[in-house]
Amino acid sequence: PFANYSGSADAFDIYIPKIEFYLQEQGYQIINSHDCHEVLRKHRIRSAGSIGKEDAQAVADDTNAKFLLLGSLDFLGTRFLNESGFSVRLLDTKSKEIVWAKSVAATGEDYISIFGLGNILSPDSLATKLISAAFENMIKEIAIYSELKNKTKLAYAVVPFNNSSSSRYAEDIIYVKMLSELISRGIDVLEPGFLLELFRNNNRPAIGEINHELLIQLNSIYGIKLVITGSVDIFSPGRAATRSASPKIEFGCRFIDTSTGFVIAAHDLSDNGLKYESFFKQGAIKSLGKLSQKNISKMIHKLDAKREQWYALH
Repeated sequence: PFANYSGSADAFDIYIPKIEFYLQEQGYQIINSHDCHEVLRKHRIRSAGSIGKEDAQAVADDTNAKFLLLGSLDFLGTRFLNESGFSVRLLDTKSKEIVWAKSVAATGEDYISIFGLGNILSPDSLATKLISAAFENMIKEIAIYSELKNKTKLAYAVVPFNNSSSSRYAEDIIYVKMLSELISRGIDVLEPGFLLELFRNNNRPAIGEINHELLIQLNSIYGIKLVITGSVDIFSPGRAATRSASPKIEFGCRFIDTSTGFVIAAHDLSDNGLKYESFFKQGAIKSLGKLSQKNISKMIHKLDAKREQWYALH
């Protein structure tokens, strides 16, 4: 089951059948939601959006699945704006590694042409477009990740962020989009469910911080070199046809070295969609999901530069 951060119960009915149908049409053998729920019920697995290591093995043993598809429904249109988006990742049941991840988001207005046509008003139609965009190059992107991973040889864990914003699921959406960005760069990222399992076993909350004992365990058990965590301060969606109410985001991140416990890089970013508008009133980012992904990419770039500088000096 996916986690639902969209705030709408309709998200499951709109997305899950479409995702299953699309993958089946592409020739993948799918264990459908109903059969998967039966296996989860048998093993008393209640998690959504992530899975623990032992639970992943139990599902794999019962279903013979080569991969588990995990994810979250991040956005679904409100009365202010038809924005939609979701995040997905594939967990290899043999290696227990995330081998592919993707986050997509858009508003219906993103498809308007220069002639003012093409606005997508239906959440169903927008979801169909996003599903195709997410999965169409999956096999190629898995191969690219494998190649990049052999070059980078970096292993990260992401600890869930603190949320100081007024948006209930801001930290969760930033979290899954951070995973997608890191995977796209060929970085080996620990499955969130494995991380949460480790925190629970040590009676520690997994929010915005980590102690030295857990850093040592992440390094010794999973080979994690760096931990990323941080906080979200502003996570505000835009509104349709309102220039002044563009999406806004403000968040901070830090890199923690697992071998020393030192914070080796930290950075803060603040941005809004209107900033990207051109002289001709074009180009403004209306999707909070797209604005988030753009800034997460910037954030990783900044942290990487500071990480390299820190190691060069130490």
